[in-house]
Amino acid sequence: SSYTVLNSGELLIHGVLEKDSHRTFHCQTRHRLTGEMVWPAPQMSSR
Repeated sequence: SSYTVLNSGELLIHGVLEKDSHRTFHCQTRHRLTGEMVWPAPQMSSR
C-alpha cells in the first residue's frame, strides 16, 4: 500500500519523491456510518 494510517490518526504516505517535498496534500474522508464525505479534511504537508 502507498499509505499507512497510524494509531494516532496520522496518515503516513510512502514513496514520496524529493520533488514532492514542498507540496501540500489534502485527504478526503468518509464517515463509516453515514457515508458522508468531508472535503477537504485538515491540510497536511510533506515532511
